[in-house]
Amino acid sequence: PSEKKKKMTIFFYILREYFKYVLSTMVLCLSLFVIFDFIHKATTRLCRENQVVAVEDLAVRNMVKNRKLARSLMDESFGEFRMQLEYKSQIFSTSILVIDRFWP
Repeated sequence: PSEKKKKMTIFFYILREYFKYVLSTMVLCLSLFVIFDFIHKATTRLCRENQVVAVEDLAVRNMVKNRKLARSLMDESFGEFRMQLEYKSQIFSTSILVIDRFWP
């Protein structure tokens, strides 16, 4: 009986670890879905409601060197936002102004 109980304990441990992994993966996928859904809706609204949209050209690579901001900056998907904004500006005939980062 003790050997069977030991095997069951190991089985339940492995099962618990597997469910923790699956749950964390699901949370990550859901958070990515929420971010990309927000980007899609925000870019559509900006291009639909405005004739001109100004975007600052950011040096995200240099901003990521700051340890306190790195993780939150990488989660924001600035490149995806700009790419969708440029794509949707052609659909809604919106002008996009890309402002240089050194502009006063």
